[in-house]
Amino acid sequence: MAAFIKKLQNLVDGYSFPFHFIFDDPSGNSFIKNPFAPNQDHQMFIHKLPRTVEMLAEMGYSAENAKQYVEE
Repeated sequence: MAAFIKKLQNLVDGYSFPFHFIFDDPSGNSFIKNPFAPNQDHQMFIHKLPRTVEMLAEMGYSAENAKQYVEE
């Protein structure tokens, strides 16, 4: 874990460029600030994927509710 934290700190400090950061958040409750707002950050790409029944079940939805949510 210490090695991972050191690697992240090197990214933050600007010692490891370029890098790609892939953040998978099925709940959609995350936020990454765009320093160029309201303009687009041309180095950031956002891909919105539909949630699967499995993702919804992992977030605590019942199987019945998850299936209904995906069908809508």
